Amino acid sequence: MRTTQSIGAGPNGEGGFWIKPLDAGAYDVEASGRRWMPVTIRSVAAGTHDLRITLTPAGRASGRVVDAATGDPLRDFTVDGERFESSDGRFEYQGIRDQSNTIRFRATGFGTETRGPFTDVSSSVATDLGTVRLQREARIRGRLVDSSGRPVSAGHVRARPMGSAFSDRETSARCDANGAFELDRLSPDRWCVEPAAAGSASECPSGRVVETRAGEVVEDVVISAAR
Repeated sequence: MRTTQSIGAGPNGEGGFWIKPLDAGAYDVEASGRRWMPVTIRSVAAGTHDLRITLTPAGRASGRVVDAATGDPLRDFTVDGERFESSDGRFEYQGIRDQSNTIRFRATGFGTETRGPFTDVSSSVATDLGTVRLQREARIRGRLVDSSGRPVSAGHVRARPMGSAFSDRETSARCDANGAFELDRLSPDRWCVEPAAAGSASECPSGRVVETRAGEVVEDVVISAAR
């Protein structure tokens, strides 16, 4: 018998853990941590008391984050959500779990940059990512309307890089009562701005293509929810 059930369990101070209550049967037990490779143990019987799970450290990456326009180091930024404060923009991040991983770099007032996939994942030697240059963020402001041109309140729009049906650089925003939206943290690029419920086409049949430049605010972009 195998049952699928997702239950979170936190370790105690000595690495011990417990998962309860469980019905009789066999379970797959998954263990993971921010700086550790995930592990799955298959077919563990309910009531097992001596299960031992060994985690190995996740891969590391290092580099330096700077303002693309000036070359000045950024002193406060995040790498996949982990905050770094560094006088020279340098970082060492541990959290690469496999070669397909990509990691995101963000800073207030700047667009998002990504690195990856990785040819090697190692916890002993950090992958040198060199200099990561963040462009001043661009923004896109506009309105979401229906087929009659009336605002769609509480709707959602998204922006994704052209030529990609799905991207880790995709961002979204919720419209206000007047259908107005603002998409921020955009890097210079050509973006498909469309209703968030649009399909997965790599072009932009349901929205508008908007080109952004570093630090630019593009205004008055009207998106139809009826396309």
